[in-house]
Amino acid sequence: MGFWRVSACGRRFVVLITVGEAASRVGRSPETVRRWIRSGRLPASRDRGRLLLDASDVDTVRDELYPML
Repeated sequence: MGFWRVSACGRRFVVLITVGEAASRVGRSPETVRRWIRSGRLPASRDRGRLLLDASDVDTVRDELYPML
């Protein structure tokens, strides 16, 4: 699904995804993604009580986990 937000500089669109979508992207559980957020490994923001992550940040973590993809 994902959400769109214009970045602060107004020059690019940021795709925001939920914790569940992030977990699917990296092949881990939603609780693991929440742990990464709490530890600071993944930045997240809240919107109406829902945690949202920048899809490019999630892809960076995925590439660290699976460098040969």
